[in-house]
Amino acid sequence: MNYSIFKKLIILFCFTISVQCGISEETETKNFNKEENNKEFYFYLENAKRFQKINPDSAHYYAKKAIEIASAKNDEFLRAEILNADAITYASCNNIVKGLNIFKEVYRIYDKPGKEKELSEVMSNIAICYEWLNQYDSSIFYLFSSINMKSAENDTIGLMKSFHNIGNVFSKLGDYKKSNDYYQKAYEFAVSLNDKHEQIELINNIGLNYRFVGNYDSALCCFNEYLDYYSNNPNPLSLGMVYNNLGLVYQDINKKNKATSCYKMSINNLEKIGHKWGIANAYHNMAQVYNNNNMLDSAIFCSKQSALIIDSLDYPELNRDIYKTLYEAYQKKGNSIKALRNYKNYIAFKDTVFNLEKARLIEELETKYETSKKEIENQKLKSELKISEIRQEKIFLISAVIIVLLLAIVLVVLLMRKNIIHKHELSLKESIILKERLDFSNQELASKALHLASQNEFRTKMLDKISNIYDHVKESGRKNIKMLLHDLENNINENAWKEFETRFEQVHKSFFDEINRKFPGLTPNDRRLCAFLKLNMTTKDIALLTHRSPRSIESARYRLRKKFGLAPENDISKFLQSI
Repeated sequence: MNYSIFKKLIILFCFTISVQCGISEETETKNFNKEENNKEFYFYLENAKRFQKINPDSAHYYAKKAIEIASAKNDEFLRAEILNADAITYASCNNIVKGLNIFKEVYRIYDKPGKEKELSEVMSNIAICYEWLNQYDSSIFYLFSSINMKSAENDTIGLMKSFHNIGNVFSKLGDYKKSNDYYQKAYEFAVSLNDKHEQIELINNIGLNYRFVGNYDSALCCFNEYLDYYSNNPNPLSLGMVYNNLGLVYQDINKKNKATSCYKMSINNLEKIGHKWGIANAYHNMAQVYNNNNMLDSAIFCSKQSALIIDSLDYPELNRDIYKTLYEAYQKKGNSIKALRNYKNYIAFKDTVFNLEKARLIEELETKYETSKKEIENQKLKSELKISEIRQEKIFLISAVIIVLLLAIVLVVLLMRKNIIHKHELSLKESIILKERLDFSNQELASKALHLASQNEFRTKMLDKISNIYDHVKESGRKNIKMLLHDLENNINENAWKEFETRFEQVHKSFFDEINRKFPGLTPNDRRLCAFLKLNMTTKDIALLTHRSPRSIESARYRLRKKFGLAPENDISKFLQSI
């Protein structure tokens, strides 16, 4: 397992929460002083915040409108509010350098007496940006400066989040003990605030640190506590990530079955929300388990699944690791051609990752230059912006109309679908009731047949007893005994069948018509045997009911199979039950 890559990937998930709690929540102005003459400004400010994550272009558009109003009023604090929102949009869209530069401008505006709360929040945002840019010394400086101000203001929530962020920084630096110390301080604040969500996120981060230092028992305790929380408060993203974390721990301690089981649970949860990177990462981790345990076909399958998903995303580091696993697996299998092909892909992505790191550093320098350059160009763009604003407003109105129409269509489709489902449920209930009635009738019919068989058995015994006394009767009485025996035999065969046939036809009205249509050459005895077999009666019960020997019934069954053209493996009772 490549620890450096894993740390970067897992930190990406953890710091998504930091973005929300550190930037998007902390820096939002909670109590607007909405004076009558500032209504238009706050309208644009609210929309700039609303579109931060769903449509950054729209968020920037509304931010520019609000900045113009603040500049026209010559109100630097109004301008700071909207600049702060715009910086959040840039940072959230991974344009961290530009977001950082705007935050610094906001810092300069708020660096005045009476604005300590706003200033401390901006400092936290600057610290997070430096953290994402891997400039940890600067990040720690701003975080501790923010803590000093929040302590003076007795801002418990702000202190909790600042300690959380400091823990993140030290975790990235690899100082896991110090990281956990700050996480513990943040946890104590979360307990005092009864913030269950923050508590459980801190427990997860502590678990990650325990895993990095090889304290697997403690890591498992943390992850299982996190899992218990989200099992009672279902969140597919959080469940997917914690199952992945558990899988990594079990992989580290060589419990392959538990590891693969956790990765599968991770995939199941992440598929619910279409989290492609998480799914691809879990498949890759599972492939590593299989590869390490020489389950090479499974390793190749999981790696290919991961590659198939990640190909549509831009994660060269994960691509690199996938092709490395494929190369190793094919090499172990002795398939040198495929091993070489995947090794080439591995080297290509390895070079790509290296080049991207260089490009990122160059891009940061270029962005700083472009920021100052664009400030000059902004004046030239003002006239073009007016035309663009009108166009944007039209697009917004048209989009709103389209959305309303789509919602109406969706509502109609949902209602129609609900109606269809309701009808289907009614039909299903009716089918179940009919089946239950048929099953009951079949049971009753079979019971009746068995009762008749029992009566026939009794009559047969009586015939045997009468036959036994035949030789002991005088010649004048023997004729009467013969007639009595003949009448009893006919009564057993005909009366039993007629009574059974009448009841059978009441339950299975079309059975005889259908079997006569499909097999017109059947004799009356054949049709009787078909009825008994449809009820799944045994050879012994049929023999008793028809007053025939079991052997003759078996012979009749064999002849019937030939008439139906059934293969030896086909059950004749199941065949008749399907008619």
